[in-house]
Amino acid sequence: MMKNKRGFAFIETVIVTVVLAVVLITSLVAFNKILAEEKRRLMYDDTSYIYTTYHIENFIVSLNIENYIKEYMLEENSRTEYKRKILEFNCSDRTLYELVDNGEIDPKEQQKMNFCTNVINSDALNVKHIYITTYDVESIKDCLDNNGNVICNTADREVLDNLSMNAIYYLRTLFGFNKDPDNPDYRIIIEYEEAIDNCKVTKDPVAGVCPSNYSMVNNRCCKKDVRNYYSNVKLVIRGTYL
Repeated sequence: MMKNKRGFAFIETVIVTVVLAVVLITSLVAFNKILAEEKRRLMYDDTSYIYTTYHIENFIVSLNIENYIKEYMLEENSRTEYKRKILEFNCSDRTLYELVDNGEIDPKEQQKMNFCTNVINSDALNVKHIYITTYDVESIKDCLDNNGNVICNTADREVLDNLSMNAIYYLRTLFGFNKDPDNPDYRIIIEYEEAIDNCKVTKDPVAGVCPSNYSMVNNRCCKKDVRNYYSNVKLVIRGTYL
């Protein structure tokens, strides 16, 4: 009898050990995935761009952003069915501005367009792309495989085909869901790009001129390193929505 009890206790110990090992391994894999995503987020999110992103979002919602979303993202007469779930923002789109009777942009609205084009698209802010997406981006991420290839044949393909791998990696770090399915939320994602002089990598100028992707710094040609940063905020639309 004692031998049977000891054998049973041994089997119990083995089973418990195996279960605990599986749980620990599963937890470790999940933790490493989260840690990798957070490291990636830290690589892309730069605190100096957070305020810039909020200011740009504040300006964008001062435009006719409701009509813009209606026109390009939503199915006709619907607030929850989408033609597109990601859209690249374009300052020159007339849908963003109030029109006068002859179909021209209102002069005050024209000032907004000029500001948008000249400031947001200038080198001063380092803005490369502005995207408007549904707040829940899971279905957008599902359209991209591990190599960044688009696997969905939807209206989003045009934008997704042009995303850089850095943008795709950043997109995969984003999470969020709509609290009210009948009133979906949106977010703005901004891709910034900086060209930084890297004087650890230099070339000699030829006839006083540096090769492409190099710039003159103290009579040396320093390589220009391109760095991308990303930031996103919820698109808070003022007033009556859609």
